[in-house]
Amino acid sequence: MSLRLLRQYPLFFRLVSAALLFGLLATTMVTGLQVWLTYRASLAGIARDLDRIRVSQSRTLANSLWNFNNQAVEIQINSMLQHPDIVAISVESEDGDVYRVGDPDIDKGRQVTRTFVLTKMFRDRQVRVGRVTLYASTDRVRRELWHRVSGSLLFQLGAMLVTGAFILGLFLLRFNRHINRIAEFTDSLEMSNLDRQLHLDRKEKPGRPPDELDRIVSALNKMRRRLREGFEARNQVERQLQREIEFTEGIIDSLPGIFVVFNEEMKMVRCNNRYLEALGIGKEQARDFRLADRVVPGDRKKFMAAVEEIFTRGTPVCVEVEMISVDDTPVPYLMTGSLLELGGERFLIGMGTDISERKAIEEQLRQSQKMEVMGTLAGGIAHDFNNILTAIMGNLQLAQTVLHDRDRLAEYIQSGLDASLRAKDLVAQILFMSRRSRQEKRPLELGLLLKEALKLLRASIPTTITIRQEIDSDGKILADAAQIHQVVMNLCTNAYQAMLDKGGELAVVLTEEEVRDEDLPREGISAPGRYLCLQISDTGCGMDEATLAMIFEPYFTTKEAGAG
Repeated sequence: MSLRLLRQYPLFFRLVSAALLFGLLATTMVTGLQVWLTYRASLAGIARDLDRIRVSQSRTLANSLWNFNNQAVEIQINSMLQHPDIVAISVESEDGDVYRVGDPDIDKGRQVTRTFVLTKMFRDRQVRVGRVTLYASTDRVRRELWHRVSGSLLFQLGAMLVTGAFILGLFLLRFNRHINRIAEFTDSLEMSNLDRQLHLDRKEKPGRPPDELDRIVSALNKMRRRLREGFEARNQVERQLQREIEFTEGIIDSLPGIFVVFNEEMKMVRCNNRYLEALGIGKEQARDFRLADRVVPGDRKKFMAAVEEIFTRGTPVCVEVEMISVDDTPVPYLMTGSLLELGGERFLIGMGTDISERKAIEEQLRQSQKMEVMGTLAGGIAHDFNNILTAIMGNLQLAQTVLHDRDRLAEYIQSGLDASLRAKDLVAQILFMSRRSRQEKRPLELGLLLKEALKLLRASIPTTITIRQEIDSDGKILADAAQIHQVVMNLCTNAYQAMLDKGGELAVVLTEEEVRDEDLPREGISAPGRYLCLQISDTGCGMDEATLAMIFEPYFTTKEAGAG
């Protein structure tokens, strides 16, 4: 039973044991101090008794020694020996006689002695007649103290045991069940029952101030309310955060193009479903997937340079690359990237848009523009072609008249052949402008292309407009010849149309420029080096502010309906 209680209430038993041990130690120390003080007081009492005997017996004993009355001396010291603490008396006269009764050979630690001189008044002066030594034992005092202390200790030990038992019973009856109730309540606290309050089975007494148990119960109920409020706030935050996450993921997944976030090691951190679908990979593969591996080899260097520029300069970059689709066909994408710094880390935010449809529309637009240019140039080209046909026909007719003259015949035939070759070149240029072809970049000498375009353009431009050429470079560029030809023809056509009323000068200037590091950044230039600069200018009417703001709109025009 006691062992079960000890296991059930170990803390309380330790507290009671410590209190009993402390009480026992304190009782022992107090009792010991009391015994020591009592013993000292008893010794002082024995010393006082010996002093009183000296005062009462010294004169009589001195007279007996003075009168050499040995019998009286023995009777007197025997009467003094009747004191309960005196164990021996020794009297020595000045003549050397010694009177001794009792046994003085006891432990010095248990002995009290007093020696005093015996004197006699003779002729008005004190005459020494001997001395007396009294030997007293402390055994009686020790026995009495031992009986008293042992009884007192037994009584106090019993009182302490009774007090401990009373405290134990009081604790078990008045406090333990409440402490167990508090422990069970605390142990059963969960998120599902935080609205349950703690109540103790105690009788309420009106006007009674709250005690320690009341304060513990109040503190636990306050803690329960705070936990409930904290859990409710946390759940609300979690629900709000979950809604935000779902909202953000919904926005990301609803983007029309691919969306991906890379860290500085170019490992995927976040992406949308279109990114996975476009690359044909799963989420478990996306983290270790390298996007650059899907870029066509010709655009890979440009793509990595754009990524490096984002991390180096922190400026947004837009680059057009082709990526290999799931069915291994190249798909054009417009990739935009920007830098995000968050929590001491840097991320690349990338978005890509499939511009295949836009490319097709642009190709159709370019073809329609070609047709527009061809329509504009039709009159001049037809006139030039008629001149060529006239030269061919005239030389053939002249050749018929000189069939007998081989030299003149050969000259007329060669002139007709030269005119035919010019017609062939003219037709080739027309076909070059009108054909549909996939963009293909090749090294080309821009100066030669400009001269061919201006030669074709000259036939359609009125003589009131002069063409000034300053082509001072034979440098080559990597470009699509059809697109460059179309750009030049469109710019020059717009230029001469601005000068139809009053005439003017169309200037085409091609120069080489060296771009240095201090010249960066510059629109369209991302690295230093040698570049070709093409300038096309005219002396026409120019554009107002409203028209200038719309120059990059592909479907904007100032021409009236039916005018081109």
